[in-house]
Amino acid sequence: MGRGRTGSYHIEIERAACVSCAGCVSICPTLALDVHAVELRCDDALCIGCDLCVRFCPVVALGLEEVQAATN
Repeated sequence: MGRGRTGSYHIEIERAACVSCAGCVSICPTLALDVHAVELRCDDALCIGCDLCVRFCPVVALGLEEVQAATN
């Protein structure tokens, strides 16, 4: 459940699969997910990589990605 993870995260949303049930929004502990104009959005700055939303999604429309820091 995200333990031991460090870094930045992004929730990949499969828009064709998402049924906009908003269950992921209600389970997100950091309020990183919200529905805006009937479209699910993720605020990557708030995502802690716990993957609760991914495991909760009844249609498997979400995926967790770790964002790698850019190197110069």
